[in-house]
Amino acid sequence: MTTRLRPAAARRGLPGWRLLTRGGLRLIIAFVLSVPLLFAGVQASAQAQTPSDIPLEDQFEVMLDALLAGDDPFDQLPQSAADILRYAEGFPSRAYFPEAYGAHLYSLSQQALRSAASAQAPPAAQGFDFLKLAALTGHAPAQLDLGARLALGDGLGQDLAQARIWFEQAAQSGLRDAQFNLALMLDLGQGGSTDRAAAAEWYQRAAEAGDTAAQFRLATLYERGEGVAQDWGQAAAWYGRAVEGGSAAAAYNLAILHRHGRGVAMDPEREQALLAQAALTGDAPAQTALMKTFWAGLTARLFDNWSADEAPQSADSQ
Repeated sequence: MTTRLRPAAARRGLPGWRLLTRGGLRLIIAFVLSVPLLFAGVQASAQAQTPSDIPLEDQFEVMLDALLAGDDPFDQLPQSAADILRYAEGFPSRAYFPEAYGAHLYSLSQQALRSAASAQAPPAAQGFDFLKLAALTGHAPAQLDLGARLALGDGLGQDLAQARIWFEQAAQSGLRDAQFNLALMLDLGQGGSTDRAAAAEWYQRAAEAGDTAAQFRLATLYERGEGVAQDWGQAAAWYGRAVEGGSAAAAYNLAILHRHGRGVAMDPEREQALLAQAALTGDAPAQTALMKTFWAGLTARLFDNWSADEAPQSADSQ
């Protein structure tokens, strides 16, 4: 009967420090055994919050909030654009991500640049950083804007070569204005070598999209045979479309074609109508040509009238 009581009695008789030692060892062992479990739990929690599991819309909002607060969610601007594209990888809708992000960055750039003169507004440099980053994400309107600013030296140092590169990228996206700007730079040899064959191709794209200036420039290339085979019919056709768009220069050139019957029938009345149309819009060559034809017509009438008056007199005298 005492055998059951002896362990308890012996335990009660152990010194207190030995009890503490045994308890401490048990706690240490329990902690050591639990560390892997804790680490696994933390790792699992971290993995649950990796970008690949966060909805795209939430990431977008987080980055926009950071930008609006003046913080950069990446290391640098604009070099971080590559990070944006990498960050979007792995998402089913990653094609939407750079465009949406670029569109918002472009909007932010416009806000910053418009309000740069205000004392409380962000500096213009931030607006240009946003603009460059938006262009680097592939947002075509930002590429066109950046190209125009570089071509004109508007707020940025003038760099025609870079402007031509940005215009080409925006043109590839189908922006009509970018297509015309690129064609003009290729035509005039700005920002690189002259390439009128390529210029004609880009003029053609912009012209078919309804750009009046591109229609006029394409017609001049056909008229001169530069970059394309000379074709008076094509020249007249594109001048005609440009005239419909309100181009006074095209009206004048088409009038001259009607005068000489190049690509169109000789038609003095159509010629006069086109010259008058161009002259009314202030086209100086058309005004000069119209004045010459007016004086030529007036002189011819006076001469005819004088000849008619003289003819009876000579008959009477006989």
